This record gives sequence, C-alpha cells and structure tokens, in this order.
Amino acid sequence: MESTFNRCTSFRSFVLTVYAAGIQTDLTTKDQAGHNVYFRTVTTTFQSAISSAKSHPFSTANVLPGYALCGGGAHVHHTFGVGNFLYSLEPTLTQSDEPTPQTFTARSKDHINPDPSIIDTYAMGIKLYSSV
Repeated sequence: MESTFNRCTSFRSFVLTVYAAGIQTDLTTKDQAGHNVYFRTVTTTFQSAISSAKSHPFSTANVLPGYALCGGGAHVHHTFGVGNFLYSLEPTLTQSDEPTPQTFTARSKDHINPDPSIIDTYAMGIKLYSSV
C-alpha cells in the first residue's frame, strides 16, 4: 500500500510517501532436506527508549533477544520554542558469529535557536515459531 500526501505552504512544498506492509500468519519454507516447514505463529514486539532533554538528543532502542529487527521509528517531544529536526533513523545490524544486539537509533537537533527536546525511539522485532 502506498499513500502520497502533498502539502504546499508559503515557504516550500514537500511530498510525504508512506508504505505499509503485512505478513501472513501461516507461512511455509523448505528445510535442508526439502521438506515443508510450517510456521504457525508470528509474533512481534515493540521496544522503546527515551532520551533526556538536550539540544541534540538521541536514543537507541534494543530488540528483545531472539527477535529480528524489522523496523523502527521515533517521535520528538518539543519542550519549548521552535522544536527539533528529526534527521537520523538508523538500524544497527552487525554481522558476527557472536549474537549481537539489534538496535534502532534516532537523532534530532535544534536549528539556529536553542530548544532542548526529548526523543522517543522505537524498535520492532519479529519472531517465527515452527509448528514442528
């Protein structure tokens, strides 16, 4: 699903495109021997982290162990004044033989006028359970 929002102001115009994805709750795949493996349960989890009020706040949310990072986001809470720009949303995935945390980091900053703000960061995890 795709949705596009156009907005014109006296200063600038911009386009915001939003995507949504779904997943079946009854999935199949093949094992090493070529047999069907059925996944009967798909679970998701949302974890969050919050920063302290700063001019350039950032926070990092961790996915629970055993879950795969599949998305994330953030919300900036303006305390006073003109607010902050949300300028960075970063998944952190490292390839290693050791289990490493999968995280999602968000950053924002004030611009020209100081305005300490708080940022909430969210990480979404997914886990598939086999029916075997």
